[in-house]
Amino acid sequence: MSDFGTFENERDKVYEELFVNNKASLTLSGHSHRSGLYQVTGTDRAWYGGNPSINVCGAAPDAKTQQWKPEFPDRCHILVSGCGGPIAVQNFDGELHNWGLDYPSGSAVIFNERGIQTIKRVIPQNPTAKPRLSVALDFADIMG
Repeated sequence: MSDFGTFENERDKVYEELFVNNKASLTLSGHSHRSGLYQVTGTDRAWYGGNPSINVCGAAPDAKTQQWKPEFPDRCHILVSGCGGPIAVQNFDGELHNWGLDYPSGSAVIFNERGIQTIKRVIPQNPTAKPRLSVALDFADIMG
């Protein structure tokens, strides 16, 4: 997972609290082409460009239920919603050279008395909320 850009100061302290000390169940974020549920598999204390890194593995939601099941529910996970509006991009099967278009979506996290019960991808039912052909054509033009 790339961790350059949006927050640079105190990154090591944030990672320590969330992923080493497990101070949270879930972090919420959004990105146009990295949606998924990520689980931290390790941290790299080596400094690269002045910032520590985390290693993650990600999962797409179940195709039928659109739900994720955290593999380790007692660990902090990173939930990234596909928030690219009408041009969300996702890499499920390497389509369009790993730039495949996807429906814009959000995420719903449902809690019960013990914590997180369900994490679900929510796709709008609006018929205009779909990948746009013009984006695919633009990609084809740029990438050849």
